[in-house]
Amino acid sequence: MIVRMPYQENEIGISLWRSVVGISVALAAGLAAGLVAGSFKTAMALLKPVITILLAMPPIIWVVMALFWFGFGNPSVLFTIIVLVAPLTFASAAVGMASVNRQHEELFDAYKLGRLKKIRYLYIPHLTGYVISSIGVAVAMGVKVVIMAELLGASEGVGARIADARAMLETSTVMAYVVLVIVFVSLFEYLITKPLEILFMPWRR
Repeated sequence: MIVRMPYQENEIGISLWRSVVGISVALAAGLAAGLVAGSFKTAMALLKPVITILLAMPPIIWVVMALFWFGFGNPSVLFTIIVLVAPLTFASAAVGMASVNRQHEELFDAYKLGRLKKIRYLYIPHLTGYVISSIGVAVAMGVKVVIMAELLGASEGVGARIADARAMLETSTVMAYVVLVIVFVSLFEYLITKPLEILFMPWRR
């Protein structure tokens, strides 16, 4: 049997675009909500039940619901990425913000150093580790969600091509795409996440 070459640039580009957009929006929304929830107990009380429900829902359910609401294509895939990845980044940001040393905050306030210096010298150094960890988790999870959402709810992209290969029983094609995804996540980990840790957190070397 002749196996078609799976590495079609158009399909890879579509999946990559969906991954970048979806993960970026999920990171921004999750980190922003997490920082607010970690700063204000009222916001935490309001947002935590929502996040718990989002985390408790099986990913496949969100894929099915997205198909009902948005149909096939980009909207359903992007929605699935955001609703599954954002809660993970929310939790990390909320824990990081809630763990800021209150005595240090009072010290900045007592000397009237200003909000900008407090952000630069207190919040940013403290939250850097949580943000970098969130980026790594979001990318790893987001790429898997993209493939799953495309497999069930899209007509183009790597996931859609895996669905086609599954229907044709082309095991080698499926494995080729799997290797491609693993390589992408690994490259991001060692070319982006690790250098960021070395740059901003040298004690983790």
